[in-house]
Amino acid sequence: MSDPNQDEMRRKRLARLAKLEAAQPSADALGAKSPTTELTGEPSKTIKSPEKGSVSPPVNMDTSSSTFTSKQGTSSLNITKTMEKDSPEAMEVGSLKGGASQVSLDFDSGIENMDVDEKKESPMKRNRTTSSANYEISEEMLRSVVQNILNVSLPGTDETARAASLSCPAASEMLEDGCIVTAADPNLISLVLSDISAQLASNLPPEKVLKFLLEIYKRTHTEEANLGRRAAVPPLSDVIVAIRTQCLNFISLFLEGGWQDSATPYNYSPLYTAMQAEDFPPAFLPALIDMLYKDESRFDAVFSPLLNHCLNEMSQKKLTDEKCVQPVLVLRQLTEVRLTSGERPVCDLIVKHPQFLPEGLGPSAGLQVATTSFLGAFLAPSVFPEEDTGIVEKYFKEKISSSQVKTIAPEYQKDLDFLRSQLHAVMHCLVVNPSSREQTINYIAKLLNINSKRQQLQANERMNAGDGLMLNLMSVMQLLSTKVRMDKVDPNYIHSDRCRFELTDEARLKNSCQEAQEYCEAQAKENGPSKDPNFPTECWFLALYSHHICIQPILRRYQRRLRHIRELQHRLDELEKSEPAWKNHPSAHRNKQMIKTLKHQIKKQSRSRACADIGLLDQTLFTRCMNFYSSAAEHMLRFVDPVTPLQPRVPFAPEPNPLFAMLPEWVVDDIADFLLFGVQFLPWVVSSSLDNTMLTWLLACLAHPQYFNNPYLVSKLVEVLFVVNPVVQEKTTEIYSRIMSHPICEEFLPSALMRFYTDVEQTGSSNEFYEKFTTRYHISIIMKSMWESAVHKIAIISESKNGKQFIRFINMMMNDTTFLLDESLSALTRIHEVQEDMADPAKWAAQDQETRQSRHRQLNQDERQCRSYLTLARETVDMFHYLTEGVSDVFLRPELADRLAAMLDAVLEQLTSGPKCRNLKVKNPEKYGWEPKWLLSHIIDIYLHLASDKMAQAMANDERSFKIETFQDAIKRMETTLSRAQSDVQKFKGLADQANALVIERMKQELTWENVPEEFEDAVMGELMEDPVVLPTSGKVMDRRHIIRHLLSTPNDPFNRQPLTEDQLTPATELKIKIQEWKKDQIQKQNAKNQ
Repeated sequence: MSDPNQDEMRRKRLARLAKLEAAQPSADALGAKSPTTELTGEPSKTIKSPEKGSVSPPVNMDTSSSTFTSKQGTSSLNITKTMEKDSPEAMEVGSLKGGASQVSLDFDSGIENMDVDEKKESPMKRNRTTSSANYEISEEMLRSVVQNILNVSLPGTDETARAASLSCPAASEMLEDGCIVTAADPNLISLVLSDISAQLASNLPPEKVLKFLLEIYKRTHTEEANLGRRAAVPPLSDVIVAIRTQCLNFISLFLEGGWQDSATPYNYSPLYTAMQAEDFPPAFLPALIDMLYKDESRFDAVFSPLLNHCLNEMSQKKLTDEKCVQPVLVLRQLTEVRLTSGERPVCDLIVKHPQFLPEGLGPSAGLQVATTSFLGAFLAPSVFPEEDTGIVEKYFKEKISSSQVKTIAPEYQKDLDFLRSQLHAVMHCLVVNPSSREQTINYIAKLLNINSKRQQLQANERMNAGDGLMLNLMSVMQLLSTKVRMDKVDPNYIHSDRCRFELTDEARLKNSCQEAQEYCEAQAKENGPSKDPNFPTECWFLALYSHHICIQPILRRYQRRLRHIRELQHRLDELEKSEPAWKNHPSAHRNKQMIKTLKHQIKKQSRSRACADIGLLDQTLFTRCMNFYSSAAEHMLRFVDPVTPLQPRVPFAPEPNPLFAMLPEWVVDDIADFLLFGVQFLPWVVSSSLDNTMLTWLLACLAHPQYFNNPYLVSKLVEVLFVVNPVVQEKTTEIYSRIMSHPICEEFLPSALMRFYTDVEQTGSSNEFYEKFTTRYHISIIMKSMWESAVHKIAIISESKNGKQFIRFINMMMNDTTFLLDESLSALTRIHEVQEDMADPAKWAAQDQETRQSRHRQLNQDERQCRSYLTLARETVDMFHYLTEGVSDVFLRPELADRLAAMLDAVLEQLTSGPKCRNLKVKNPEKYGWEPKWLLSHIIDIYLHLASDKMAQAMANDERSFKIETFQDAIKRMETTLSRAQSDVQKFKGLADQANALVIERMKQELTWENVPEEFEDAVMGELMEDPVVLPTSGKVMDRRHIIRHLLSTPNDPFNRQPLTEDQLTPATELKIKIQEWKKDQIQKQNAKNQ
């Protein structure tokens, strides 16, 4: 620094600096802070925005203060190259080294530091990162750096300067004349940027102007990286930061509308294009937001048009568009900007947007919010044709094939998953930002609540948001709640006044709605106003509610659509099959139109189904649903065992926890429906995603059916266990093995299933009579699998020896078998009659057309009914078969033996020598599942399993159906048709002969009771009572054996339907003594008469 030329230059700089400080600033023509003001904290020298027709705003200074004006007049910038032909150096991207926050610089510090370094006055040890002799920067090099960054030619550069694309004569002249002596002068930077911006704005579109300014900003980072440590030492560091900061200011002024002749459209921002291309360093956006966010008007002027631009772009996108997700990516970049203060200014701006949550909604509020709200457009992309016809138009306009769907599905499922992950990132930013969290949660809750009617069976789809939007919303909620720990979720939330969705009229698991309401009122009275819930609680419960509102209606609609397509196809097949009969009939034209209509409807529904396959049968979506429902299972297990919910101690308390009892029924119903749908359509996903928590919850619920008021819920859980059985679904073998080996299943499930088998007799449903058969069929299949397992077989045998429960179970089995076989055999008889008539053309033609049509409809109905009932009957008979072999003693108890023998005798008669036997032959018996040999063989086996004195006595007691001729006929069939072993034949013959001998003996000893007093007769059967008991609720008297048999099926008083159990029966001891004395008296009279 000893060069006198350098000393002289320094003195001149200091003199000019004093004059600059004395200069008075002029008003900012743009109505905002100038870039220099932002840099130094002082008013800048005047930088005027050009008027229409002008180009460059010169920096004005009076002569006494070293002020200057451009000698070029209105145009001080020469564009030597077009923007499209920028040099490679101009497009170079440097690495990030600069800060992202506002910087206030003292431009004198560079000079001061140089002086200090020269005089070596600092007593401190020199820091290698500060200015030193090794890092001296010459004026030539400084000018070269400025030229390289601004891409504007300057005089006096060294060999490191790259050729510039632009020139600024005014700046060059001032440097040459000494008006500006150093490139470090902030006025030089301001002049060049102002001149460039004005000139470019008048000649190029906004996107290219912004691109040029962003290139300058990028080059500050590039140059900083190239210069290494020298870039961290003043004055070079000050120059780079000054350029960067002033560039930010000019970008802001430009985005606010500076240098533009007309007002900027409210939904357009040139920054959107740059963000879409990610054409700026990562530090740019945080720096711009940090600079503007405290000035609300400027911040709004820059970023509101950008948000509107994103919204406008997203509103026009279809999922099939190449850049469909681009607006969401831009929105994510904006929302993720978090300042050092922790604020996210763009998130605050979004929730203040006038369309964030529209007001004044009409009857179709669900659809309106989805289509008019700010976030609605971003949530809207869909594969469902009702919302977006893009997929149909692109792929399914002509023909549809399953292979085509399988090819297309992975691509769009991947796109949807990516979209949802970006939406989650945006929503996550909105909810983690404290000042925007409440409005965001309000929006989510509002969107769910006003679409709550979606879950109704007859929902009006035109009044609610579409399936695509709701699936996207649910996916976002799933992702938001992924890391929520269940011990942080407050179970009282849904019972507090802070709950954001309505449950008042929802049916509860165990309690009534009234009881739930009373609990809420008691809690409010005891604890006062509810506290604000924590975010994990609200997030998780809203996610739970979103599954109820979003995916469950879609599952039901998908299944209804499949049924509808099958029905349409069946109608079409029937019409086409019968075409020879009607082609010459007057109805031919109508039928042809009907065929055309049916084909059109099938094609339309098939398109919808194909799109739904893409959107709904998504492995990623289903896996996330399974994971969330697993958390719901854990939530419920915490009520029954708060200490070890994942390994609960069974059995639970007799009555459920009040919080469990007050859960809405739809929580369990939704999980069951989802599992049933998944096993049917995506079994491999269910198999891989069903964790131990869900498994434990499923078995715990089945082991405690008393925890549910509605048996229909337990029936669904039983159905889940049924459908994962390898007999039904081979792909779930692994799941079924895990279920069978679970401790709850091994110890408690068999008895629970048998108990529910009897309890399901009364479900409260209007179709309970038929629904019970389906549930019992499912249980019979499960029981059969258990019987094949040694562990479960022991549990079943053990249960048969404990109490009355197993007896009730067997009684219900007998009831079902009797009904199902009677109905099946009657239907077979009717089918036989119609088939015989149809086989005789003359006889069939003799009947009028209406009769033939009526009988044909009845035939179709009988065939469906026969097929269904025979399927159920087969499994029930099969269950009798293996149970009578393993636990025969129970079947021979007094309350069961007579009924069982009567049932077997009646069936045997119909299958052998009965009058209806010949009428059971039908064409294609396999069509109905009719196997008379199998049924006869199993009935005979049951006789053999129970063969004993007790069984023979029970058979002899059957005065209605037992006939030795029937058994003799059965023996012949055993020897011929069935080819049974001779040992079985002899055993069966011995049992029949023993029973017949008892009948003969009874007939010899039988007394006829005449003139029986009315008080001695059973109130229902009218027979002389043996063991009279009083029914406490009605006061009626019945024979114990008759009332116990009734209570096994229906636990109530047959006279008034009041609940009644065997323990409540009161023995009528005095009446019993009177009956016995009367009988003795009658016997004596009979003997005297015979003598």
